[in-house]
Amino acid sequence: MLNSLMPSCELLKSESPLTSYPNGSQLRDVLPEVYCLFGVPQGVNYHGECDTGIHTMLAIQYAANKGYDALVRLGALLHDVGKGVTPTDALPAHHKHEVVGGQVVQAMFERVSFCDWLESEGLYAIESTRDFVVYCATRHLALVKYRDLNYKTVLNEVMVLQGLFGDDGFDMLVRALRVCECDKEGRMNQLKRYLNEFQPVNDHTAMYDFWTGVYNVVRQEGFQKDSANSQECHVARLNAVKRFMKNVF
Repeated sequence: MLNSLMPSCELLKSESPLTSYPNGSQLRDVLPEVYCLFGVPQGVNYHGECDTGIHTMLAIQYAANKGYDALVRLGALLHDVGKGVTPTDALPAHHKHEVVGGQVVQAMFERVSFCDWLESEGLYAIESTRDFVVYCATRHLALVKYRDLNYKTVLNEVMVLQGLFGDDGFDMLVRALRVCECDKEGRMNQLKRYLNEFQPVNDHTAMYDFWTGVYNVVRQEGFQKDSANSQECHVARLNAVKRFMKNVF
């Protein structure tokens, strides 16, 4: 029998997740993948708060303060679940945690019933929600490190989004970028600023401008894959992305 997510919805609906954190046994029973993050260390060079569970709570607290919707909060809650299964002899490093995280999320959606929660929030179908959360878990590092990507990888990222979400691809991209923002801001610097309503420490404008800009450039060229001139369309999209990136960088 699938466990219902509803008992732990305080984390996704509250304006103050840090203070409405459900009791440990409740979280352990419904979302053990999140519960086990507490006590898991992270590299202090990137995470001054050290503890992965604390980082997760700070990320969704930031999402709440920004007024981001429940889908973004769910993505923020689960973006680092891959760190919960990192071998202890590898800690505090979490190499490839994003790959493992996608697998963990897939398994969660087979075990946890999100239906009641989705209906209560008026959100997407279960498949789209699952695909979004898996995408955030697997791609949140790549989206942030866009300056390190080549134009072929950037185009592939856009095509994956469009393939997963169709006409909703752009909106889901913006949501995924918001999850990335929550990840970057949910750290020790925000813990110190908790009484100042979690004001952003980093400027995320460039990240948003890059991905929304390149998505629109590809959209203008067309997303068709199966037309008679599909190769020509692909080359046109590649060239458009190359021009865009040359102008940006």
